[in-house]
Amino acid sequence: MEDVPEERRHDVDGLLAECAEAMDRLYDVGAYRSFEDPALFLYRLEVDRPTGRHSQTGIVGLVPVVGDLDHRILRHEEVRPDRTELMARHLVTVGASSSPISLAYRADADLDAEVARCCAAEPVLVSASEGVDQVVWAVTGSDAEHLADLVGDRTLYVTDGHHRMAAAAQALQANEDAPGPLAWTQAVLFSDQEMLVLPFHRRVGDARRRSPGDLLEALWTVGSIEERDGAEAARPDRPGRVGVYLGGRWYSLVLPAAVGDRAV
Repeated sequence: MEDVPEERRHDVDGLLAECAEAMDRLYDVGAYRSFEDPALFLYRLEVDRPTGRHSQTGIVGLVPVVGDLDHRILRHEEVRPDRTELMARHLVTVGASSSPISLAYRADADLDAEVARCCAAEPVLVSASEGVDQVVWAVTGSDAEHLADLVGDRTLYVTDGHHRMAAAAQALQANEDAPGPLAWTQAVLFSDQEMLVLPFHRRVGDARRRSPGDLLEALWTVGSIEERDGAEAARPDRPGRVGVYLGGRWYSLVLPAAVGDRAV
């Protein structure tokens, strides 16, 4: 809702209706291609990084919508109930999610080799935009069955899309009598060895309006902090470390070990 004018944010029903109409227009102009046979898709994205060319390839398909207690798909973030409810309503009304949930699996030589083999085929879509090269392959027939068998029931880890996963579960729970497509949600599965984790900076305000020096003293009460020479030097290199930009300078904050098993 952040990109919606403030005077319209209360009209959720109207906004959702407009989203559904926009989705119908995409169908009407043939923006989507259908496949007669069941299919999986392989999605590769490549981008230039300061350390060289990065490439990762994922398996795109449907995964079952599961609740918090089902450990086939593990999460590590809490979600906001209001955002989850809005996204669940969007899913039911529009009939489509904004993008696939990103999941990671522990690298497996057999699975990764099969992905590479299937990528030798002719792609169905190639795109280059804003510095990102993207390629999509369709996998059908016995190849799709073999790929699905290799994925099996292995544990998957949510890397992006906690609210979308929670919204899918809420939408399914609200429509248990007619689950249909709501029992499944679209996801892309990446090998953990190919994942590129980029920083996701957060701006944190201070209601008490303390000075940078006072804030540094406060941070010392929760961990140890050390000044760094720029953003790259402050980039976390292990769990429990956070880069902090304060008063025009970069710092590394080392947090104490976590206690308990509650998600962040």
